[in-house]
Amino acid sequence: MGRRFIFWFQCFGWGLDPCVVSFCSLYKPPACNFGGTKVSFYLIRQRKDELEQRMFALQESRRELMVQLEGFMKLLKEEEQRHQAGGAPIK
Repeated sequence: MGRRFIFWFQCFGWGLDPCVVSFCSLYKPPACNFGGTKVSFYLIRQRKDELEQRMFALQESRRELMVQLEGFMKLLKEEEQRHQAGGAPIK
């Protein structure tokens, strides 16, 4: 009972599919030998896919932030040039 609970906790902590985890932790059919079988590969591949999706989302967010930063930098530069041309100090 204790090992199953720890296993469940680890799998849910990693965000793994609860249906596969519960099936394999309770019934342990031959395909669920966690020493290096189909289900362990499935779980690892599922986690890899989740991490890749998160990475792509973060990369897209970074691109959007960089575009915003470039826009703000242009505005700042234009504002500095305008104040320098007029002789007024920047506040």
